[in-house]
Amino acid sequence: MKRQTVYGVVLTLFIASFSTLEFGVKPVQASAGTVLQIDPTTSIADFGESFTVNIGIQSITDLFSYDVKLTFDQLVLEATSVEEGPFLKDGTISPSGTNFVETIVNSEGYVRVMGNIVGVYPGVDGTGTLFNVTFSVRPSGGANAGLSELIIAYSNLLDATSTGILHSAKDGFFSTVHTCIRIEPASVVDPTLSPGKTFTVDVLVSDVLFLYSWQVNITFNPSVLKIVDTIEGDFLKGQPEGTVGVGLIEN
Repeated sequence: MKRQTVYGVVLTLFIASFSTLEFGVKPVQASAGTVLQIDPTTSIADFGESFTVNIGIQSITDLFSYDVKLTFDQLVLEATSVEEGPFLKDGTISPSGTNFVETIVNSEGYVRVMGNIVGVYPGVDGTGTLFNVTFSVRPSGGANAGLSELIIAYSNLLDATSTGILHSAKDGFFSTVHTCIRIEPASVVDPTLSPGKTFTVDVLVSDVLFLYSWQVNITFNPSVLKIVDTIEGDFLKGQPEGTVGVGLIEN
């Protein structure tokens, strides 16, 4: 298990007020407009287990039909089922409801799903789930064991006039890795630590993949401790691109 220090915190025994520690690197800005997205963005399950992702639409107007192809690593995952979501099915005013067709091709690592409103009726506005896909994690995935991108490889959204709807797509990711963040040492028992003395704890992360930014809030008994300094660890700082970190102390 790989462990890395992302931050060190120096505290002193002192009567102090509430304190938080925050850190960020290039916060991600949400995309404007209509978005087709996989939710959750990151899925975690062990070998032999199953998990489900939703393919949802955000901020759409007049959606009448959709055609979506989702790809995955067939050596790592097996798609076992596809179910229609409530967005189009429950949102339409058509008395005949919707058509829903799903195709699973595990040998090539993709699922293709098509849905449309039956009859001549307006499309549906808003945000919701188009469909969901359940995957089973294969026991062995070769060189990519335990890792797979979930990619919206193709998507076509049409309104009630059969006009294409502009949209962006947000892909997902699957991993068997369980990331852990913790403070070490977990406890500090030292009779020599009298008021005014300092001690240091590290904020560690283990088994993390593709870490780009992070934020940690630390709380404690303000009548006993206060933070006097924060020091960036070597995990992100050691990257060639460098980092921009901010440690906020509000004693």
